[in-house]
Amino acid sequence: MPELTPEQVEQLKNLPPEKLAELQKQNCPFCMIVSGKIPAKRIYEDGDCIAILDINPANLGHVLILPKEHYQIITQVPEETLAVMTRVSKAVSTALFNSLEVHGTNLLVQNGPAADQKAPHFLMHVIPRFEEDGLNFGWQPKKISEEDMDRVFNKLTEKPILIGTIKQKPIEEKEKEKVKEDSNLIRSFERVP
Repeated sequence: MPELTPEQVEQLKNLPPEKLAELQKQNCPFCMIVSGKIPAKRIYEDGDCIAILDINPANLGHVLILPKEHYQIITQVPEETLAVMTRVSKAVSTALFNSLEVHGTNLLVQNGPAADQKAPHFLMHVIPRFEEDGLNFGWQPKKISEEDMDRVFNKLTEKPILIGTIKQKPIEEKEKEKVKEDSNLIRSFERVP
């Protein structure tokens, strides 16, 4: 893809959000797959998403599940669409176990460039796993100080985490101490009226 001139960059900055989104969609290879402009081996399709075989698989049978609408990262995907994609990932995983006799599957979301997301279209990977296949999704656990853990815990719990119509209950001080003692993060939820 050719480099953009400074004038083109400036024009893009001044586009209204809906025009910019349409331009992104027109140039997105995954949107082109959804529309049929780029061929793909579709193994599943419904009104919300499609599942295709990855042309650059981590292992034979690697499947990509992508929404039909253009969303760059998970925070933009409507909950209903994400729920459908999750159900599809479960069905694809089951199909891989039954059809290819895989030994396991990894479900992977690379959300943003820092998470190694390569294309600006949200997708879920269902990666078949076999004994000694050489894939490594492991990491070295990091030592985190109690102060850092407390800081992160406090930041994540100072405001309710909204999940659809469910929100996190405030955690009482004695419950925070129990969480620290058990080294488990306990969340309880209540329905929002």
